[in-house]
Amino acid sequence: MVALVAVSCGQRLELRTTAADQLMATIAQSQGENAVLVNFWATWCLPCVAEFPMLVELGERYADKGLKTYFVSVDLVEDRERVLEFLKTEGVNSLSFLKDQKDMPFINGIDENWSGALPFTMVMGRKSGERLASWEGMAEEEKFEAAVQAALAN
Repeated sequence: MVALVAVSCGQRLELRTTAADQLMATIAQSQGENAVLVNFWATWCLPCVAEFPMLVELGERYADKGLKTYFVSVDLVEDRERVLEFLKTEGVNSLSFLKDQKDMPFINGIDENWSGALPFTMVMGRKSGERLASWEGMAEEEKFEAAVQAALAN
């Protein structure tokens, strides 16, 4: 199921349900063209909500330099409208995802070393497509920026 929501400036927010393998295939399509930052979050996760505006701004700042930013909500599919409303409020105007798979198969399909703690972030290199960085929990903007710059160069 895909939902399109109009936002300012005529751009659109697209929220796709996804399983881990579908998400990883989407990320892999950027190899050679874009570095990718993927942030796993939930509307009920206070640290996720706290760092979200910084991530939106970072994604916008580096978009024209070759960064794709994907937000992946791990809220329940039944909470789709709440997720959409949050994304709209935060100014997200691009493709985002909503987990549609049981927790452990999803988590292990993304990264077997991920405990499932949120937020969780991964950064993939532009040329290599390889994961250059990943971490659980909030991080300072400087950590995100350093990972993004390395990914754009790799």
